[in-house]
Amino acid sequence: MLIDTAVIISNQRNSESSQSKWNSRSKILGLPMLKRTILTANQAGVKNFILISNKEDKIISSLKKDTILKEKGIKLQFLFLSDLLHNKYPEIKKDFWLLNSTLTFDPKILINTTHLKSENNKNLLLANSKQNLSEERVDSIRIKSNLKTKKVKVINGDIDEYNALYSGISLCAPRTFQELANLLKKSQTASLSTDIMNTLFTSTDFEVLEIGQNFCINITSKNTFKKAEKYLLNTARKPTDGFISRNFNRYISLFLTKRLIKLKLAPIHISIANLIIGLASGWFIGKGGYVNTLIATILFQFASMFDGCDGENARLTFRSSGLGANIDTVCDITTFLVFLVNLPIGLYGFTGKAIYIILGIVTIISVFSFYLIMANFVKKAKIRGHLVKIVKSIEQGSNSSGFIGKMDRLVSKSAFIYRRDFFSFSFLVFGILGGISIAMWITAILAPLEAIYFNFYSNRRLKQVTTK
Repeated sequence: MLIDTAVIISNQRNSESSQSKWNSRSKILGLPMLKRTILTANQAGVKNFILISNKEDKIISSLKKDTILKEKGIKLQFLFLSDLLHNKYPEIKKDFWLLNSTLTFDPKILINTTHLKSENNKNLLLANSKQNLSEERVDSIRIKSNLKTKKVKVINGDIDEYNALYSGISLCAPRTFQELANLLKKSQTASLSTDIMNTLFTSTDFEVLEIGQNFCINITSKNTFKKAEKYLLNTARKPTDGFISRNFNRYISLFLTKRLIKLKLAPIHISIANLIIGLASGWFIGKGGYVNTLIATILFQFASMFDGCDGENARLTFRSSGLGANIDTVCDITTFLVFLVNLPIGLYGFTGKAIYIILGIVTIISVFSFYLIMANFVKKAKIRGHLVKIVKSIEQGSNSSGFIGKMDRLVSKSAFIYRRDFFSFSFLVFGILGGISIAMWITAILAPLEAIYFNFYSNRRLKQVTTK
């Protein structure tokens, strides 16, 4: 059963409070914590949000006109303390999530909990068991529960005998919202204090549910902020990363992305900047000579690392789009082609040997042929993907027997050399060693082989698709 409603109590604190920095307005990687909580829950299918706060502030005002939320079809309803005092609040008729406003969590937690929801209409309080407690437990809400019945006995940040930490997430039955509203109204503050939590979670049929290994942290201190930031940065990685990207490039790109987000640069701005860097590498390689070649290969490798920043920025700020991905692909291909076109020109200008022009023509024709074959394959096979995904499928090898199976397995083991991360890094090494002419020869040999094999591979795959 899809649970599409969430209630979030905005964590508003007075500016003079020593803890005022860690509230719903605090930003983590470019987004206010409240907005990030909403967008993360939306990834788990939540569309309707009821935001409870003492009064309207800057973050509430910004959410009302936020374009990203509107584009995702997210519906917000705002309840202020004055509304609660005058009994002006909606009736919830379905199960709902009760979320803290300063959460950083894996949306799989909500998805998995939905599947585990018992049919006896129990409330579920999600917690970390004592076996998984982190060093940040002093900043967390502690829970003491009955290990056999899983009932909550007491909630308090100061209790010594505790066996779990409150995750900041609860799955509540509809009747719980009325009880919550009455408690907030009685306390005359829109804040989920430990007193309210004790009354709410111990007086009703709440059961403690372990959240498992999925990440979930309520940001209340510098330590928890750093831990959440590190987790979010790691979520920007891609499972399709090659060896060089995974073990080297991503560390650089994530370091840069963290700082580019602070500059409020949009992914499109980063894509354009990366294109400029790539075109500069092509210009330098076309001038020839060791120094120019070294500068070119350094820029080409940096463009390969910097290429990850626009996608990381988009994923971390929930601005991923098909258009952005297409622009990024066009910029990548343009950089690649400009570099390969100018490479033989630079070698010819520096050495005067026409063979490099011939090698360049062979390379460019092969690369263009490869892209045309790939475009035709993607269109006819009706698949969503790009070069990296296709290479990834080739890398997985084949179970076919005979010559075809052997060829597929051979290509699967060597397909990594066609990835941009490996290609750029190899050219950097050749550039440093003064062997760019060797790189030209290798490229002129491998490019036709790539086009020929992929033509064979795509035709075979298309026959498999049409016969199904």
